Amino acid sequence: MLSLIFGAGASYGSEAKGVPTPPQGDYLFGELEKLNGAYSRLPEEIKHEFREKGFEQGMLVVPNDSSIINPLQKELALYLSAFKPSEKNVYVKLFRMLGGLVNEIHLMTLNYDLLIEQSLAISGAKYVRYGVHEGEVSLLKVHGSSNFVPDVGENFLGGMTAVNCGSFIRTDRMDFLNNHNDIQHWCDSPKSAFLSPMMCMYNKEKRAVINKEMLETLKSDFNKAVTESETVVIVGVKYVQHDHHIWDAILDSKADVIVVDPKPDEELIGELNRKQINTTIIRKPFDDCVMRLAGLIRSKLRTKSVL
Repeated sequence: MLSLIFGAGASYGSEAKGVPTPPQGDYLFGELEKLNGAYSRLPEEIKHEFREKGFEQGMLVVPNDSSIINPLQKELALYLSAFKPSEKNVYVKLFRMLGGLVNEIHLMTLNYDLLIEQSLAISGAKYVRYGVHEGEVSLLKVHGSSNFVPDVGENFLGGMTAVNCGSFIRTDRMDFLNNHNDIQHWCDSPKSAFLSPMMCMYNKEKRAVINKEMLETLKSDFNKAVTESETVVIVGVKYVQHDHHIWDAILDSKADVIVVDPKPDEELIGELNRKQINTTIIRKPFDDCVMRLAGLIRSKLRTKSVL
């Protein structure tokens, strides 16, 4: 199998100049603060952490209180799910070039936005399953997603607050919402007052406060998919050494690695060389190399089928 992993840089660079896309991490807090919602109401000392030390560090100092964290997670989900791919989106271009070969690829993303599944639909996919499913179009969202929500049935959980808890709630099932409007409706529902979408918090720990066990399973599925792959393609993923659940799996695998990044991290290149991993580095933005990338993927899959 071949694993194709997309990070924030891929979504950010997926449209032509001037077309809105989700910002990369360094600029995310500034955009959220402009919404005049939950992030803008944080105390100034916490805002300072976001501005001076980055989003991950800012989230680490947010109090462990569901009445604070859930509104932040909801606002993040609503903001990211509002971005939509155009017909000329680079994801759409890539999936159209790959055609039916998409069924033979482990598609995975670290992002919370909905650009990939919507691009698959635009490119002709009749149905996209979440998770890792061989022989069909599927997408594993390793850190959860803005449209993953806990299914609480007919229960009403209003008026509850969790303070200093490892996680806030666990349910047996989750629902997959279709689009931004559905997410908005869910967030506005009184039934969701104590809840937020199932997304790992964007901090060093990648902590899950809703259905922690389910989100941990997604990380395990990522590890298994990478381990099974002959080739791992990494598009727009920032190398962050403490993200062991991502990089340990890649660096410990026996797979060939293709990195798409106009400015790849030299420390990552050093680690790939130290591990003697057969590596191809494409030092171009996603849009500028989509044809080459599609060709490399087709070539890798053809080689596998011949073997």
